[in-house]
Amino acid sequence: MAWLDGTSSEPEYVLNARQTDAFLKLADVLPNMMGNNGNINSNAFGGSVFNVAVNVDSISSDYDVDRMVNRIKEKLYDDASYRNVNTLSFMR
Repeated sequence: MAWLDGTSSEPEYVLNARQTDAFLKLADVLPNMMGNNGNINSNAFGGSVFNVAVNVDSISSDYDVDRMVNRIKEKLYDDASYRNVNTLSFMR
């Protein structure tokens, strides 16, 4: 018998053995995934971080900048997916 105090808005769960094992493994590796600033450390996954600099003569609006950035991200994502790599984050 188990007593759970969860509600529909704040549920509580009981994990099976496989889920518990996965959760404990995650708890072990999570500190290594976090950087000193509290953000996810992409190098913890064996990945690489690239800075892309694009020089332009003029920009007519923020919309053009956003569109260009999205186009670059989509190209990188498409190329990475083609090579069976899935590491690109679409965060700003």
